[in-house]
Amino acid sequence: MVDERRLSDAVAQPIIAAYRAGGFALALLVLGALLMLSGATLASGVFGYVIVILGFVLVIAPCYFFYVREIRPLTRAQAAGEQSREMLDTIQDVAVMMTELTLQYQALAFKHADKVASAIETVRPIVRSIGFLNKVADHPAVVSTDNLARSIVRVTGNARDVLDDVHAALIASDPTELRKYLAKLQSLKARTVEVLAAADSAR
Repeated sequence: MVDERRLSDAVAQPIIAAYRAGGFALALLVLGALLMLSGATLASGVFGYVIVILGFVLVIAPCYFFYVREIRPLTRAQAAGEQSREMLDTIQDVAVMMTELTLQYQALAFKHADKVASAIETVRPIVRSIGFLNKVADHPAVVSTDNLARSIVRVTGNARDVLDDVHAALIASDPTELRKYLAKLQSLKARTVEVLAAADSAR
């Protein structure tokens, strides 16, 4: 004996299954499709058109709300992402340019500080050998200039390696490497502040 299955249950089953699987919107889609199919095949005249139109509305409504809730925010997010990407790329370009400019300043400072330190190192023994000028060689201004020049040479020499690595990490957009060199940059900054403070106190 075949189990009896009510027609209403057979019609409602795919709707209930669709609701359980995809929620209210999917259930409306299935119901709308069934109504359109029923109106086109079973009903006739004005009543058939009404059922088809009702089914079409039930199909199009979830599609519209899906667009409003899912697609349109996604489109806006993509547009915002494009703007953010342009901003990030611009920031990266500026940071790369700043490191290149800093490297040039570092090379310039290193070059002149090294020349000053070498000149003082060469001249001081000669000045000391001249009797009436020997005190000039050890004058505080000369000593502080010599110390400052040597400090600049040391700091700029250390900065060169760090800045080269930071420059490469910026070009590669590698946050891991950038974080790794952050502590070195902070240490370098502190050392530079000390050198500048020593230069100000020597005036």
